[in-house]
Amino acid sequence: MAIAPVNKFINIAVPVVPGVQKLYEVPTGTTSLLLYAQVANVGVNTFPTVTFWQKRTQRSTNNDRDIRVVKDVEIPQNDAVILVDGRMVLEKTPLVVDSLHISGVTEKVGIITGVDYDEPTGIATVMCLGKHEMEKGDDITMSGIYFSCGTTYTPGNNTSYNPTTGLLELDLGTHTLTVGQTVKITDNAMKFTCDQDSNATQHAYPRSSDPASGKTLPVTAITGTTATVQVLDTTPSTNTTTHTFVADSGIKDSISDNAYSGITTNIFPNPQQGYFIESIVDNVGTSKTFTTHLGGATGNKHNYKPSIHTFKRALPNAVEVVDSNGETDQLKLTPTTGTAYNPTTGILDVTTTAVHGMVAGDRVKFDGNAIVFTCDQDSNATTHAYPRPTDPAYQVWLEVISVPSTTRFTVQVLGSTPSTNTTAHTYSSGVTESITRGGQQFDVTMSTYNPISGELTMTIGPNSLSNNDKVKIRENSIIYSCTMDYNMTEHPYPRSTDPAGGDSTLTMAVSEVNAGIRVNVGSTLAGGFVGPLQMELTASILENSNV
Repeated sequence: MAIAPVNKFINIAVPVVPGVQKLYEVPTGTTSLLLYAQVANVGVNTFPTVTFWQKRTQRSTNNDRDIRVVKDVEIPQNDAVILVDGRMVLEKTPLVVDSLHISGVTEKVGIITGVDYDEPTGIATVMCLGKHEMEKGDDITMSGIYFSCGTTYTPGNNTSYNPTTGLLELDLGTHTLTVGQTVKITDNAMKFTCDQDSNATQHAYPRSSDPASGKTLPVTAITGTTATVQVLDTTPSTNTTTHTFVADSGIKDSISDNAYSGITTNIFPNPQQGYFIESIVDNVGTSKTFTTHLGGATGNKHNYKPSIHTFKRALPNAVEVVDSNGETDQLKLTPTTGTAYNPTTGILDVTTTAVHGMVAGDRVKFDGNAIVFTCDQDSNATTHAYPRPTDPAYQVWLEVISVPSTTRFTVQVLGSTPSTNTTAHTYSSGVTESITRGGQQFDVTMSTYNPISGELTMTIGPNSLSNNDKVKIRENSIIYSCTMDYNMTEHPYPRSTDPAGGDSTLTMAVSEVNAGIRVNVGSTLAGGFVGPLQMELTASILENSNV
């Protein structure tokens, strides 16, 4: 006799928090029916909106497809909006997994920049980027707050590294670590100089490419103030010269003993709850700080962490090398005899007086009237200078198509082909230094961001760049997700308002050999949202076990 499937009814009742929120994912071996879902406006004189959708993820590729049920629906005051009133089938098969998500837009949402959590009492002191405009007793919601659990340390000035043995002795001050216990070191947590370049430059470690990056490292030896860990997979290092720790370069709370597992998960609060403000720190109306009761977790110390960014992808040519003035005009070139133009294809083959140093994909810009031709249309009787203000190539960056030699390159100068004049063109003369070679451009294949130090590491492939070279990052060209919305959405950087946005020039702190570069784009303590409780969701789900 076959065993009948087991049905189970569940109810979801949660506040709708600022940002994106994952409500439900179908368990393994289950087909679920969403029977009913509604969102109520529980605020006062508020007009929040809500978007609700089903996400279907392909398990083989991890690609997502969002199917919106409602989008930007306003919830009337003292009323509710029914999202689903019927049956929505949700699946988890070997091929796909379904989940439910909601995003609310509310008023007076603030960005959290710090949380001091007292584990015996459960009281959290929450710091905001700006004034929070809330009062004692107000109902609130919070989301996207990240904690590491356990004791944290800051590497002190007596930190030392032996590149022959791979042993890193961390100066921690008074500590409770024991041999065999593990620690984790934040990327770029400390800086060293070395004899390889006579201590001329500083290098931050561990890099994302180092064996110690993101790993828990067993403590091999201790003193009253130090702990020693092995940071290499194989010894000796490729650079065995003497390394010297840079005084006061250790990043605060960058070493964690990983002693505890957390209250629920490392993203907290989870599941979502409503809270209320216990007290306002400083003056009501201008205060940036308040306290609330999150619940106790006796014995579990929690340390606030800014939002963790995860690299997703980058647009082509995201990084461009610039000169000391931040300009892309790194070299001025002069056209000369041998320059030829094909009016049928629109290809301009330029011969320069000096080596141009370009490769296909680089960019050039021509001054107005830079190159003079005659043509058969008037039997070469008159000369004509190009580009004219009406020409497609006038004062725009053109991509180099090919490089036939060190003094030749080709570009496309027409918007459409053929030209209105397809007669033979003959080079006559060129204006000195009328061609500008743009800076080298690189694709970013991997990137990591340290929100505490502000250092951005980008893998760009083989290059000949050096420390202190200058680069620009194309706006909105590097895409990350972050823990502020549980990595649900993607965000392009740098934005125009960011320190690295606009026309900002960045000096490379470190050039990773033939691989990547590191620049400082500004630090941030942002790591969560807080807002008044304005919306609450209820949903009923029937789970049908297929096991």
